[in-house]
Amino acid sequence: MLNPKQELFLCEFLKTGNAAESYRRAYGTGGNTAKANGARLLANPAIQGRLKELQAEVANERICSVQEIQERLSSIARRELVEVVTLPNGEQVQKPTSIRDATRALELLAKASGMFVQRQEVDMQITPVVIRDDI
Repeated sequence: MLNPKQELFLCEFLKTGNAAESYRRAYGTGGNTAKANGARLLANPAIQGRLKELQAEVANERICSVQEIQERLSSIARRELVEVVTLPNGEQVQKPTSIRDATRALELLAKASGMFVQRQEVDMQITPVVIRDDI
């Protein structure tokens, strides 16, 4: 279990990627002390384990899940999303998703679900190889 300063150090390290700067922000010291102690903290197995956990959480939050992608594409395909367009006279109007974008979303959903099978024709000429045993 980490203490609050160590947790703060890790939060700062995730932001900066710099152990010395993170140590300075978390502990309020600088110079060689921050450099040495920042490196020492990063070498600590408990710190390393917690850092990996935090990095995994951050990565999971940034990456869309398959369900999120499918929901967004479905909204586009149904033309539920609107965009605000400013006309030349300055008036702003809401415009639904274009037919082209809706069609593309349907195509991507169909490909993802395996409805389309892409086939390629391959034209190859094979030259026979003769192996002789001269021993």
